[in-house]
Amino acid sequence: VHLIDCLDDNFDNALEELFSSAQVGLKLHGKKIGRKGELYTIAFSTWDQVFIFDVTKLQDKCFKYGLKAILQDPNIQKVCHDVRCMSDILKYQYNVDLTNVFDTILADFAFNNFSIREEGTRPMYLRSYQSLCVEYLGIGTDDLFYHPTRTNHLEEDAALFWRGPITNQMVKAIAREVMYLLPLHDVCQKALIYHFRMANLIFLDQVRGCSNSEEAETLAKKIEAEPHRVAETVMDIFPSPQECARCQTETGDTRKRTPKQDYLGNYLPIRIARL
Repeated sequence: VHLIDCLDDNFDNALEELFSSAQVGLKLHGKKIGRKGELYTIAFSTWDQVFIFDVTKLQDKCFKYGLKAILQDPNIQKVCHDVRCMSDILKYQYNVDLTNVFDTILADFAFNNFSIREEGTRPMYLRSYQSLCVEYLGIGTDDLFYHPTRTNHLEEDAALFWRGPITNQMVKAIAREVMYLLPLHDVCQKALIYHFRMANLIFLDQVRGCSNSEEAETLAKKIEAEPHRVAETVMDIFPSPQECARCQTETGDTRKRTPKQDYLGNYLPIRIARL
C-alpha cells in the first residue's frame, strides 16, 4: 500500500504502474462526495498494489499531472462500487469525465433480478461493497472496513474518520475499501452471464436431446409455430425460494435469513464463484 502526498518519484512510479494496467479498482473518500462535497483521497488498486493519493495535499496538481488522464483513458477499465457521486465530483470540481466503468453494485443488482422468478420479489435495495465481498468472495468481516455511522448523524460521524492527518490505520481502512474490487469484478462477470450460459446450453440441446425422431419433429413444429414463447426449461434455470434455501444448506451458510432474503438468491454468488 502506497500513500502519495507529493509530486515525487513515488507519484511518477504510481502513474507508471496505473498506466500499464488494463483494469484498476477506484474509490474516492471525502466529505459528502458529490459536486458540492470535498475530496480528500482517491485510491486505486491493481492486483497486487494499492495507491492512495492525498488530494488535500496534492490539490489539483495530481489530476493535471496524471490522474485525469488515467480516469479518462477509455483503455483502462475502472472498477467501482457505486460510481454515481464519484463521477459527479470528478466532473464538476475537477473537469474529469470518468470513462470505461464497471460498477459492481449494478452487476449484483442485475444478477439478483435474473435470479428470481416469483412475482413481487424483485430486490428493492442495492447492496453494500462489504456484503458483496463476504458473499461473492468469502472475505471475513475482520478483513473489511465498516464506517461506524448512525442513520441520523451520517455527516457528523463520517467526519470523525478524517480528524487530523492520515494515519496508518486510516490507510489500512482506505485500502480495504478498494483492494477487493478487481477480484469482485471477476465474480460479478461470471454472475452476469450465468443465466445466459445456462439458457444457451438448454437451447443447444432442446431438440437434439430428444430420445427419438418423432419427439424431435413434434418439438420442432411447436417451436416453428410459436418461436416467441419462452420454453419452460429455460424458466427453470431461475431459482425459486426453495432452491435458494437448498443452496444455503449446500454451501454450509448457517446465517439466519428472512423468507424475503431467501427470495433474493443471496446464496447463489457463492456457488458461481466456484465455477
